[in-house]
Amino acid sequence: MQNSFGIVRTSTASIPIECRYKRTHFVSSIDVKPSWPTTSALELIGFSFHLMNDDWRTKRSSYVYHLGEVMNIQASFLMAEHAPFRLVMDSCVVTLEPNAASVPRYVFVQNHGCLVDSKVPDSSARFMPRKLNHVLQMQINAFRFHEDHRNAIYITCQLKIVEVELNIMNKACTHSGNGWLSVDGKDEVCECCENTCDVINQKHIGKWSPKRSVSRDTTESNTVLLGPITVLG
Repeated sequence: MQNSFGIVRTSTASIPIECRYKRTHFVSSIDVKPSWPTTSALELIGFSFHLMNDDWRTKRSSYVYHLGEVMNIQASFLMAEHAPFRLVMDSCVVTLEPNAASVPRYVFVQNHGCLVDSKVPDSSARFMPRKLNHVLQMQINAFRFHEDHRNAIYITCQLKIVEVELNIMNKACTHSGNGWLSVDGKDEVCECCENTCDVINQKHIGKWSPKRSVSRDTTESNTVLLGPITVLG
């Protein structure tokens, strides 16, 4: 089924085929040098970005999906035990080439952590309930770009490591029913997902200060790439 974004999510045909091939996996794992005052306690090593099996415990060995099949995506970073930091996805885009700026492109996370694909009809996209601050999991449906015969896609995401306290610049939000929900609680940080999320529009939540968690001095980020992912249909 095609939607207004020019992508195809489902197919009426059933394809009884299983593909096995040596996969190519691109993952950015550049070491990060944090600038927080507590750097010695954090001991960051790097980010990871993987497709996972349904149990969320093991990496998926195959990068082949059929249209509409759910993809389990997990991002994480290595840190010192009990470090007071949290992982968020600032933005994510799907492209046909390993270049996030190439076209066609479909942005499915934007506005500093809003999973906008969760609002699209026929989509089951969502952030999974968070269990660990340094891990973020989400599900999206495998799709192809309309009238494009290439069957490989790439997913590029901008990850950020931020202070644990929530604000509209550092969040993970899914649309459910008539509203936006945060995987970390305090759903009010997601209200700006319908408009523009920036520090100017920040509503003070709890003891949050606009001097915290929004400057480059208090966060670390990295761009990660996943693919090629083959989508059959």
